[in-house]
Amino acid sequence: MRLLSYFLTFTLLHLKMRWQTGMSALPVLVMTFTLSHFLTFTLLQAQELREMQYEEMPAPHIILDRADRSLLIVESTIPKLMFESTRGIKPGSVKEEKPGVWYVFLEPGVQLISIMAEGYLPIQDLRHNFQKRQAWRLKITPKIITQPEGQGSVRITTDPPGAQVMFNEILLADKTPLLLKNQFAGNHTIRLELEKYTIVDTVITVVKDKQTELVFKLQKLAAYIYHISKTSYGIQLLKFRKQKHKHLIG
Repeated sequence: MRLLSYFLTFTLLHLKMRWQTGMSALPVLVMTFTLSHFLTFTLLQAQELREMQYEEMPAPHIILDRADRSLLIVESTIPKLMFESTRGIKPGSVKEEKPGVWYVFLEPGVQLISIMAEGYLPIQDLRHNFQKRQAWRLKITPKIITQPEGQGSVRITTDPPGAQVMFNEILLADKTPLLLKNQFAGNHTIRLELEKYTIVDTVITVVKDKQTELVFKLQKLAAYIYHISKTSYGIQLLKFRKQKHKHLIG
């Protein structure tokens, strides 16, 4: 597939450049090779791998005849699964018992399992303590990623201004006030920080095809808090210490 894509890209570019420029074959050949290599690489990189997800299932009551083996049962509609283990998998220990059901015979003990398939991101480092003569059953399915429908904008303003903003756990370069355009509709997390003011952690909602206006009045931290105590003589004393940094959760 990679070679076919490369060949088609190269041929089309070569013919088009010869027709448009009228240049001799060698310079066009060199230029076409460079462009086709770049475009093919870009197109192939853009083909995102799908994700797999797993779910633990009740294991059937299986007692293996050998005490030195455990069993991993994997059910999946994804073809040609491959398996790795930190304890190693011996040749012949993986077999497709029936279409969509794999039996993987492993050594007992704690180990990390990785499951791979062509065109999918691998499931890595599944930790499990395999018991002697016992089975562990998993169901592997393609992960369905639903993209949010539509986009919107949100303007974030603070009183006083100049607060640092973390949007979906990413620190933004600009400080408040600021306008975030073309954000997916739905819920997003923000964190506002300004020296000598309480930290704000909250969730905001972006509405499709609308601009949401958000204004946060930050609460200033008092320099000190006071504690009143009494001595044995009934005299009240004032003690103070610096107040610790507080969070305000929305």
